Amino acid sequence: MWSKITAGAANIANLISQTVAQWNLNAAVYAGCPPMILFAAVILIVVAAIALAVLAIVGLVAMFKKVQENTIDGQIAKTKERLQEFTEASEAAKDSLDEMQAAQDEYNNLQDGFKDLVEGTQEWNKALLEANANVLSLIQKYPELAGYMENIDGRLTINEEGWEKL
Repeated sequence: MWSKITAGAANIANLISQTVAQWNLNAAVYAGCPPMILFAAVILIVVAAIALAVLAIVGLVAMFKKVQENTIDGQIAKTKERLQEFTEASEAAKDSLDEMQAAQDEYNNLQDGFKDLVEGTQEWNKALLEANANVLSLIQKYPELAGYMENIDGRLTINEEGWEKL
């Protein structure tokens, strides 16, 4: 950035010096300088000076920002931002994992509930409806489990491989 500003300033300074040299040559040839040319020369010099000042200010601001970013405080600020992003991402991952574990625990509890029930009883049918609804809800929430769903005598289950892949 600084090299572009210096190159631009050098080009402007070169243009000004060439213009002034040409005016001196013209003045020597014509042995007199009309007031309009003198006025134009002064305006050109003022405009060039303003352009140089603006370029210098822009360069200094850019250089100050770059220096500020590279200071220890700037690096600490960047590191804090990255740490905050990492913390948020890890908390989101932990929440997702906790949610998935809770869903699997609920599934296991519903499936374990069949152990003490006699097939065909009202309690067994109620547990079957609840367990099947749970499996369908899990598949809706985690569509990748659909390929691991099994239907054993009307009872929907998810095999171990499905839970491991999840």
